[in-house]
Amino acid sequence: MKVSYSWLKEFVDIKIPPEKLSERLSMAGLTVASLEEAGGDWVYDIEATSNRPDWLSVRGIAREVAALLEIKMRPAPHRALKNSSGADDFSIEIRDEADCRLYYGALVRQVKVGPSPAWLRNRLETLGLRSVNNVVDITNYCLLEYGQPLHAFDFAKIQGASIVVRRARDKEELSLIDGTTKKLTPQVLVIADRHRALAAAGIMGGQESEVSGATKDILLESAVFDPVLIRRGARLLGVTTDASYRFERGVDVPTARMAMERAAGMFCELCAGTLAAVKQSGSAKTRAPQKISYDVGEAREILSLDIKDNEAVRILGHLGFGVHRAGRGKLAIDVPGFRRDVKSKEDITEEIARIYGYDRIPLTHPAIRPFVMERPAVWQLEALVKEQLVRMGLKEIITYSLGSPEDYKKTSLEIAKDALCLENPLSQDCSLLRSTLIPSLLACAASNLNKGNVDFEIFESASVFEGHRETASLGVLLCGNRRSAWDKESQRYSLYDLKGIVEEVIRISGAGPAVLEDAPRPYFEPQMGGCFVVGQKRVAVFGKVAESVRRHWGIKVKKDIYLAEVDIAALAAPAHFRKLFKPLAQTPSVLRDISVLAGPGVRYDRIESLIRKKAEGYLRRVCLADLYQGKELPRASAALTISLEYGREDRTLTDAEINPVHQSVLDGLTGELSLTLR
Repeated sequence: MKVSYSWLKEFVDIKIPPEKLSERLSMAGLTVASLEEAGGDWVYDIEATSNRPDWLSVRGIAREVAALLEIKMRPAPHRALKNSSGADDFSIEIRDEADCRLYYGALVRQVKVGPSPAWLRNRLETLGLRSVNNVVDITNYCLLEYGQPLHAFDFAKIQGASIVVRRARDKEELSLIDGTTKKLTPQVLVIADRHRALAAAGIMGGQESEVSGATKDILLESAVFDPVLIRRGARLLGVTTDASYRFERGVDVPTARMAMERAAGMFCELCAGTLAAVKQSGSAKTRAPQKISYDVGEAREILSLDIKDNEAVRILGHLGFGVHRAGRGKLAIDVPGFRRDVKSKEDITEEIARIYGYDRIPLTHPAIRPFVMERPAVWQLEALVKEQLVRMGLKEIITYSLGSPEDYKKTSLEIAKDALCLENPLSQDCSLLRSTLIPSLLACAASNLNKGNVDFEIFESASVFEGHRETASLGVLLCGNRRSAWDKESQRYSLYDLKGIVEEVIRISGAGPAVLEDAPRPYFEPQMGGCFVVGQKRVAVFGKVAESVRRHWGIKVKKDIYLAEVDIAALAAPAHFRKLFKPLAQTPSVLRDISVLAGPGVRYDRIESLIRKKAEGYLRRVCLADLYQGKELPRASAALTISLEYGREDRTLTDAEINPVHQSVLDGLTGELSLTLR
């Protein structure tokens, strides 16, 4: 919104220089984008926010200036007019008052259309508007002064002397004054006579009713249109004007009348016209002002200001609010119709603060107690795991959390019933939130392999979605050969490499002992996969990618691919991954070995669990020292050598103490697990 310094001075007795006024306006929230000297005047270019349509007029900005300078604003120079009775001159019909709440028409006869006087022409040109003729210039002048769009019709071109505000007919044509012809739809509001459309309401006038040098009588329009309808019509026509810009943000009902009266008076003064009739259709009744009960003490408390009650009343009064005292420090405030942005006590406090001056608010240190915000356990575990994987030589990738049903089909996965699918996706490749990282990793592997990068190791730590639940997951993929280094040659990745990485992640989490179980998956080769279980929760799956899945993904390079997915959220739940330093043993350990023969179906984790249980309080370490399977052993059996380290921190153990504990271990292995001692 451009406004000149001299025009503001017609409403407010400004005593400060233009540069100082620019600074004061910007500090009060009316950001001055530029201040330029033009034609012996100063022009402010003010950035009016969308919630302040009152700043789209000279009077609205002058009101702010008056409040800032503590000066009373002069009233607008307009003469009140009375509505005419009867329908002799013209008639106005509004088909739907939801589209047009109020319509004023003022008929001015015997106007002389010609050049505008120099002062009017200079004022408009200073603000960047081209002078057309005195009639058009007056409507533009009042638009800037009041923020109310006006339009002048050549009355002789209105057939039947009737104004009809209606929706356009489908494919109805209208030639606009900019020379373009538009095909209309019922979503566009028009001003018409009894036979045809004359103007796109609130947007632009039409050529068939345009004022020209031969015009003698004009009909002046001032109306209040539905903002949504005007915005939609402007977008459909591809036309944005100063009028539509203001109507889209809403115009004030009383201002529509004042702007019409001001323009009608200028037509009589500058165009030698005679006012013949003023008519109204629709309701000019304004809505009851919003009332806000306000305590000035709230402003003092929130702003840390010792602001007086009279000061608050003065500020609000200058801004156009109705203020009534309702007791000590209490105010009853009526919000004016042109301030639709003010709806609460907090808004009132903001108005007081910005006019009083943000720069006058004292600097105070906030009363904040220092605290350390601890990150959630799952975030901490993710950071530790990613750091360790990078140390191990893996590279992190980042992929989209949106996937496609086709990716699941290629991976031999079924889409869960509670999967979150987008109703209106940009493409089918981004139509659902992924519930697993496996398709993303395979897509990355396929892309690399088909481009000649055949040896790599990657991981991704990201969220997956199960219904409306978001959980943290980790995906790891190994392909081809491990890269050579100065101290070792390149070797092919194996399933055990992947298993070791998964075990390292579980170890970092400290979630407890993990049990290895079979886990057939359609995307893994048979007998080439497994899963880890902690407690009763499956926390990881891993295996070799099946040949059928490779074909579906178009992978033709003959390189083995190993894939794992770890449920980071499940591992972080126990929150045991905070490591404490355990001092070195101060007492000697006692070593004992056990050799047993285990039959088919006996898992080592059960053996270790029983040993830890029987030797609790005495056992420092247990590990599998040797595993042997040979023809001389029974079918599907294995000979195990298990090394045990006994010890206590408070004393040195003797054989008398260790022997009963060790015997309890042996009895448990033979009795409970049916193992044979060797």
